[in-house]
Amino acid sequence: MVLEGTREREDTTLALEAQEEFWRPTFSSPLKVDERPVLKVLENWSIVEPVAKEEVVKALHDSEDSAPGPDGITLGAMKLVSPQILAAF
Repeated sequence: MVLEGTREREDTTLALEAQEEFWRPTFSSPLKVDERPVLKVLENWSIVEPVAKEEVVKALHDSEDSAPGPDGITLGAMKLVSPQILAAF
């Protein structure tokens, strides 16, 4: 059984009482406050500025043809779309 450290598959289901007995200490113990220091990060809003048409043109020009991404779109297909439209997305 997994709770006992073995990974063999069993056809039986662990009784509800045994499950409760296993999990009760975890969920009934007092919560511990996380006192680790948290660094303050300054937001850099420049990364959300609109993409310029010129940036798209340069990126397409500088890219080498490769396999399509997970969406199935190839670089060749991207080059058929107007850079102005690509910059809008």
